[in-house]
Amino acid sequence: MVMIEWDWYSQLTEEQDQELRQVLLAAEDYDMEQGFSVVDYQAVKADLKDQSDSNKLMLVYYLPSDQAERSQNNAERTLAAVLRAEIADDGSARIGYTVNPELRSLGITTLLVEETGLPGQPHNAWQEVGITKISTWARGDHPAAERLTTRFGIPATQSIWRLFRELKDPVRELPEHDFNIAVVNTGADEIGQYEGAVESTPRPATGLALDVTRSDRRVLLAKDSSDNIAGAASFDLKTTFDLTIGRWADIEYASTCPDAEERLIMWLLGAVIEEAQEQPMDSLVLHLEPEDEDLVQAVRLHGFVHDRTDVAYSI
Repeated sequence: MVMIEWDWYSQLTEEQDQELRQVLLAAEDYDMEQGFSVVDYQAVKADLKDQSDSNKLMLVYYLPSDQAERSQNNAERTLAAVLRAEIADDGSARIGYTVNPELRSLGITTLLVEETGLPGQPHNAWQEVGITKISTWARGDHPAAERLTTRFGIPATQSIWRLFRELKDPVRELPEHDFNIAVVNTGADEIGQYEGAVESTPRPATGLALDVTRSDRRVLLAKDSSDNIAGAASFDLKTTFDLTIGRWADIEYASTCPDAEERLIMWLLGAVIEEAQEQPMDSLVLHLEPEDEDLVQAVRLHGFVHDRTDVAYSI
């Protein structure tokens, strides 16, 4: 019988931090290749460092059920899963979740949902940290996600397209514009202000202030003629190999202000593709909401190809 214990953490011991890092890095390569969501270790560390940050961390531990199992498998209390909640001001939270690759298919996630409950249920674990609604996404063809959400009555609320763009093709010629779009690698107050300003918009730039300090991310800012930030984009420099599209990397976000010119997203994506063509990679991958018509039009213009449709679940 699988047994777990879980809790919210605002700080970690050195031993916990080391185990957290090992689990997330071990899961990252496999999960990225399969197209699963990942929990970013550096983002978790940034959350813990800034005690004023509203984001929360849950660690789930696997417990050997009896002495015989502990002796037979030399098993110990082991970090089984990591959950990161990005919490908005209204109490809604976007959930990132990773299970230790060595402990998958044991029913740990099912047991966790049984024990924590769900928002809206009495005495659920989410209300302890002010969460009133949770959402997460999964591969549209992942049977385990479908079984879990069906069992607990968690509805699919949104479709998310996964698209890719091979970098061997030239960037399409675009009309001239007055924006200054350039790579940045140093932080500034205005960057954090922009991230906060677009947090609840259809095109947020989640993690922008952290991304400009990271050596494994490339960030581009679009500034208007008044030198104000009107858009931002970030893509990974670390690649994952796929037999079809080669070495690919994620575009983490392509964000524009709601009042920016509609075509800015087109110019921003063009600049991202040009910058990625200078890197040792073959393709870019982007997730988007199909309701964002301007973004859909921009990715089609730039030759992105639909790969699959993933599903967002909310409750």
